[in-house]
Amino acid sequence: LRRQRQMCIRDRLRIEKSVFLLTNTNMNINEISYEVGFSYPRYFSTSFKQIKGMTPTRFKEENKKN
Repeated sequence: LRRQRQMCIRDRLRIEKSVFLLTNTNMNINEISYEVGFSYPRYFSTSFKQIKGMTPTRFKEENKKN
């Protein structure tokens, strides 16, 4: 249970870092996934959606800074 909690906290921190990269860089989703520490982009996308309520692609489209 403790290990699960640590993984959840780690994933949330990674997702928060990815939010910055999604809105402030031109990196694609796979690059961001690896940059923040996920080994599998699919797991990154799934985790992102669970935490933020939308896919990373949709988030990027809706929040991109010009």
